[in-house]
Amino acid sequence: MFDLELIVQATGFGAFLWLAFFILSRADRQRPQTIITFFALFSMAGLFFSFGYISQTYGSASPVIVRAFWWTDVFPMACWFHICSQIARREARPVFTGPVLVCYGAAGFITLAGMFTDFYLDYAKARITPSNPPGHEAYFFGPGALYWTFVVFLLVAGLAGIWNIWRGYRLVMKEEPASSALDWKLRILFMGGSLFLAGAVYLSLNTMLAPYVDTLWSVPGQVILIAGLLLLGYAVAQYDMMVVGKNIQRDFIYSITGVVVINLAYVILVGLAGGLTPHSLFILVALATTTHTLYDFGREQLDRLFFSHDEQQARSEAWAYATALASQPVSAPETAANPERLDIANQKDFNNLVRRAITYLKNPTQLINSPLLTLRLVERRLGEAGLEDNRLNRTTVLRELLLTLIERLRPDGGLDNPGTGDAWRFYNVLYFPYVRQISRKSALVEARRLEVERKRNAGGREPGPMEEVLNWLTDVDEDTFYKWQRRASDTIATLLREEEVGIGVGGKF
Repeated sequence: MFDLELIVQATGFGAFLWLAFFILSRADRQRPQTIITFFALFSMAGLFFSFGYISQTYGSASPVIVRAFWWTDVFPMACWFHICSQIARREARPVFTGPVLVCYGAAGFITLAGMFTDFYLDYAKARITPSNPPGHEAYFFGPGALYWTFVVFLLVAGLAGIWNIWRGYRLVMKEEPASSALDWKLRILFMGGSLFLAGAVYLSLNTMLAPYVDTLWSVPGQVILIAGLLLLGYAVAQYDMMVVGKNIQRDFIYSITGVVVINLAYVILVGLAGGLTPHSLFILVALATTTHTLYDFGREQLDRLFFSHDEQQARSEAWAYATALASQPVSAPETAANPERLDIANQKDFNNLVRRAITYLKNPTQLINSPLLTLRLVERRLGEAGLEDNRLNRTTVLRELLLTLIERLRPDGGLDNPGTGDAWRFYNVLYFPYVRQISRKSALVEARRLEVERKRNAGGREPGPMEEVLNWLTDVDEDTFYKWQRRASDTIATLLREEEVGIGVGGKF
């Protein structure tokens, strides 16, 4: 029977399953916060699946299912506390602190005791609703002797998580008082955590008060839980992506719209065909959500079967480029709130970012993810050109900016023909490999081609400027060549840093 409660449960199951896979596929998988969030949301999907599956399971199988899914009642709150502790400290190490280990230890004890004993759910004294035919009795399990400790665990872990968010909020506002976007995301995180705690406590009280009053209607608690966890998952995803320079709001809405449309289409079609049952509803939602969200992963596996290594890499870069276009770079104040990602004052790290961006001049699929897109200088040039603020236009502006700075290395008076003197070395080692895309190896081939053409057409006259430069590139010692490249890119990084700092004091590029 498809009542309101079952629809809410199926919706919660699909929403959390999608959000778990979305975060895992979009976020930086090396960040502990991402992995923790995935497990928290996946366990919440399991909780709503268990709600629906248990409500449609009758007879002696019901206690087995309840025991098997008891962990989904416990571990989401432990993961929630873990996520919040990471946000409060604003760092990934250590991943497991003392309070986090205590929280997981308590969750593990409650889980095992709830699955294998009657301490948390009184399986021996289940309330059974008579049915006709026999074997379809509905079971309701009241609280065990230690169930109150589960409620205490939810309250303590939930409130501690909210307190950690408040600590993180104060830290962000102290470091970046003008960062309104971070302020907004942490407020959503706080609101989501509060709703999550309220929904979890509501449902647990539903069980705890069962021996004394009629059971409460569980739909409000489930709706509150869904709202809280969706806000929580969205805020964590936004916060985590912002730390690595992405604003995923557009990608988030785009993806969830696709999942909702596909799920509705499948459910309606199967329903019209007369093959939809409560159990098949959850299976259908799981298949539609998983296959749509993890489509890129499946495509990568098929590429390994049908394409060569170079073709696989090209296709992978193209998909990464398309995915990156769906996210916005965060603004400069938000970037500054994360010193690990873009710190202009850290000369070594900033020089490395500039060096990497220069090497990406010939590869826009890589340049589009450069943290330098968040520079105020890029933002200002974007506004001056009257361009829409998106990742594609920022990449174009950054590329033009780097090309302009490389041109600054060209010696005075050398506007027409390239040269080979000492004054040209920094310009040549960047211009030809990354602007003209002539590597040292291809320079030798191109120089030989020019030599053959010269001798054939001009009877062996002196080499032209381009041929001389190409021969110079191949003659330079490899270690010396790369040393000059580093010094040249560091010079550009210095120019870029000066212009970026100058914006704050009215500088003009």
